[in-house]
Amino acid sequence: MKDPFLSRFLTICFTAASTLLAAHTSRADEVRPSRDIGLLQEQISRAVSSGQKRVVIEPGIYRGRTKENVFLSIKGAKDLEIDARGVIMICEKLTRAIAVNECEDLRILGLTVDYDPIPFTQGTIVEVDAADKWMDVRIHEGYPLKPYSRLDIVDAEARHRKHGMPFVWGSKAEFRENGLLRISLQQGFKKSAAAGDLVSLSTGPEEGGIPHAVTIEKSARLTLKDFTLHSAPGFGIVNGGGYGDHHYDNVRVVPGHKPKGATEERLLSTSWDAIQFNDLRKGPIMENSMVMSAGDDSWSLSSRDYLVLAAKGKTVWLVSRVSYSNGLEAGDRLARSLDGLMPRIISVEPNKIPIEQCPISPDLLEKIRTAKSWDFHDFELINIRQAELDMDYPWEPGISVYSPDRNCSGFVLRNNTFHSPGRAGLINGASNGLIEGNTYMVCHSVLDIYPNLPGGGATGAKNIIFRNNLIKGTNHFCPAPWNLTAGAINIAHAEPGKKIAGEGVYRDIVINNNTFEQARGPVFLITSTRGLRIADNKMIDCQHQPQLGSGESWGVDGATLGWLNNNSDVRIEGNVIRNRGAFGTSEPFVIIENPVPPEKKDEPQR
Repeated sequence: MKDPFLSRFLTICFTAASTLLAAHTSRADEVRPSRDIGLLQEQISRAVSSGQKRVVIEPGIYRGRTKENVFLSIKGAKDLEIDARGVIMICEKLTRAIAVNECEDLRILGLTVDYDPIPFTQGTIVEVDAADKWMDVRIHEGYPLKPYSRLDIVDAEARHRKHGMPFVWGSKAEFRENGLLRISLQQGFKKSAAAGDLVSLSTGPEEGGIPHAVTIEKSARLTLKDFTLHSAPGFGIVNGGGYGDHHYDNVRVVPGHKPKGATEERLLSTSWDAIQFNDLRKGPIMENSMVMSAGDDSWSLSSRDYLVLAAKGKTVWLVSRVSYSNGLEAGDRLARSLDGLMPRIISVEPNKIPIEQCPISPDLLEKIRTAKSWDFHDFELINIRQAELDMDYPWEPGISVYSPDRNCSGFVLRNNTFHSPGRAGLINGASNGLIEGNTYMVCHSVLDIYPNLPGGGATGAKNIIFRNNLIKGTNHFCPAPWNLTAGAINIAHAEPGKKIAGEGVYRDIVINNNTFEQARGPVFLITSTRGLRIADNKMIDCQHQPQLGSGESWGVDGATLGWLNNNSDVRIEGNVIRNRGAFGTSEPFVIIENPVPPEKKDEPQR
C-alpha cells in the first residue's frame, strides 16, 4: 500500500525541482545557440583583477570542454558579487566545474551547473543469476553506455535506493554481445536485486580530471544563493579550510532534466556526497535549500584528527589522517577532549617535513608502516607539519589530537529538505550548532554526531540543538553490523578495542519537539554524552519493520526506540509514542552503563 504522505511529499519535491529547472532550462534552451564556457572565466577574471564590486553574466547556456582540470577558477576575489541569474554552465568534461580559492565576501547568485555527458548511467535489471553472483542490466535510452561500477539498486516505484540493499559498490561491470551490461559481485547481492528493479551506476572524474564539482578553499564569508547543481563526478560542493562563515540560501542539489533521447528521469544528482564543509573556523548557515537523490550523504561538517609523531619542548610534529590536507594555522588550539588542556599553535612551518627530519621513535614508525586500513595508526606520512606551541607539549607522542578551532563550529541548518539514501547529516566535532525546521524523507539517518575515525581518534562536540524537524522513514538501507550508527539520530564514540567511550566526549545536546515517523529500529542511539535532553518528541508508526542489523556487533538493541550507553545527566521527558509496531519489543528507552565489549565481527573492505 502506498503511503499518501510520502506520495504528497515526493510530488512537492519533484514539482519544486522541476519548477526550478524550468526556470533555468527548457527544451527550447536545448536548441538555442550556446556560448563557449570559456567566456565565463574571461569575464570573471577581468572583474577580479580590476577590483570590480559586481559583474553581471548575460543569461544563457555556456558549454564546452577545457584543456585544464577546472572550468572556472575564482581566486583572490574580494567583496565581489557575480550575478549569474539565468546562466547555465554545462561541463563537457568530467572534472571540476568551479574552484574558489582565497576569496572573501564573494557572492554567487543564480548559477546552474550540470555535466554532459552526465557522470552516471542507469538501467533496468532484466535477469539475476540464480546463485546471486551477477545481474544483467539494460541501460535506459539516452544514458551513457558506460560500464560504471559504483552500484545502487533502486526500487522502480519509489525511484529510491531499495530497502535492505547491502553495500554493493565493489561490483564489476562489462558489456556483453547482446548489449546488456553484466554486473558481478563475488559476495553476491544478498538477494536484494530482482528483475524489474532499477540500478544507478556512477563514476568519478575522467582520466586526467579531478573530482567534486565545486570546491571552496581557504575562503571567508562566501554566499551561494539560488544556486543549482544537477550532477557531479564526485562530491557536489566541498568547502575546505579558511575562516568559513559561508551562507547557503536556496542551494539545490537535485537531478537535472532527462538526457537527449531519454524517456526515464534521472535517478541521481551527485555521484557521491552532496555538500561537505571541512576544517572551517566558523561553520556555515545553510537554509531554504534542498538535496535530492545524492549518491551518498547529503551534508556534513568535518574536522580532522592528527597523530602526534614526536615532541620536544614546545615543538611538535603532526600528521593529518587525511593525507591531502593539514589545515592547521597559527592561533589554532590542539585538544584531546572538551575538558583538558588546549595548547595553542603560535607558528607552523609552511613546508611539509620529510619523515627523515622528524624525530619519531622507531616503534611508532613501525606501527604506522604496518597498520591495516582503518586501524588507529592508519596514517600516510606525506603531509607532516612542524609546529610551535605556546606551552610545552603536555602529552605523550603517538596519540590523536584535534583542533576545536577547525571543526565548523557555530553552524545553522534551517528550513531545508533532504531526500537522499545516505546519511542526511554528519557532524564530526562541530559545536555550538542549531538544526531546526528541516524535513528529512527516507534518509538512512538524519543526524550523526560521530567521527569518521577509527577507535581512539580524538573528537569532541558540545551545545547542539536539534528541534522542530520532521523525519519520515529511516534505517532502511545498507545494514552495517560493525558500525555504531543504528539509529535515526546517532551520537556515539568508540575507543580502541571495540569499547564504547565514557561520558563527556559530547556535552549539552538537546533533541526536542521533533516528529519521527516510520523509523526502522532505534530512533535514538546515544553514547558518551554528558548533559542530554530528549523532550517532547513524537514517535509515530515506528518499528513496523524489522531492524536490519546495524550496530549488532556493538550489542545494539534494535527493538528499542532509544539505546543509551555510557551517558550522564540524562533527561527524557514529554515524548509521545503512537502506534508502535510489532518489532518494538524492548522498553522504549534502554539505558546501559559500563557495558562489556561484545565480540568483534569482521568489517568489510574499505
